[in-house]
Amino acid sequence: MDLNLQCMANSLNNKKYDKFWKSVKRTNAHKSYTSEVINGVRGNVNICNIWADHYEHLFNCVTSTDQKQHVNDKLNYINDHYKDNHITPQIIQNFISKLSLGKSPGLDGIDSEHLKYAGGKINVLLSFCFNALLVHGYIVNDFVEVVLIPIVKNKLGDVTSTNNYRPIALASVLSKLFELILVDFCKDNLETDYHQFAFKPNPSTETCVFVLKQIIEYYQRHGSPVYTCFLDSSKSF
Repeated sequence: MDLNLQCMANSLNNKKYDKFWKSVKRTNAHKSYTSEVINGVRGNVNICNIWADHYEHLFNCVTSTDQKQHVNDKLNYINDHYKDNHITPQIIQNFISKLSLGKSPGLDGIDSEHLKYAGGKINVLLSFCFNALLVHGYIVNDFVEVVLIPIVKNKLGDVTSTNNYRPIALASVLSKLFELILVDFCKDNLETDYHQFAFKPNPSTETCVFVLKQIIEYYQRHGSPVYTCFLDSSKSF
């Protein structure tokens, strides 16, 4: 019997379910779901062009300028309010310690471990660099370029269709560090809807499920039918 399958069987027999699911994850990790054909097109160069066109259209599909103007107004307010803030070496160090380790680097080949173990001098150099970016309001293209990797969403679906893939962006760890600091500076002015649960600290899926159950139980107790609508925003992810 395969060693991993034997481990899975032993874990089930001993009711060690955490080890069982880790074994399942290892088994699935070795399976490849890539396709040599995407949208009927073959060849690495042709497929790369397909992905480039697909994501360029997807990421620029919103043509309304209303929300853009709202964001620009907010950014102008934040810029005026925090124009005297400076990114110190201590701030750099604090946020380097918050970077996730073991992640794939961006195009520059620099990962979180490089910054974490570089020593204190890098904090001073990065503080000079980041403050210069804020003062001049300019970022070079290399700083924001990412590698987009399509990942299959439904492994049982059509792996030859672009609609069955979601993109993972491998960004520069330096840009991630800069973004973390900017978000911290602006967090008091970053508003989200009260009913939003995702991409916020503290709320979780359990919170969302609890609220939904409470709403359903409330209306059922008062003799009212409850109608729910589930929207699959597959294009968003």
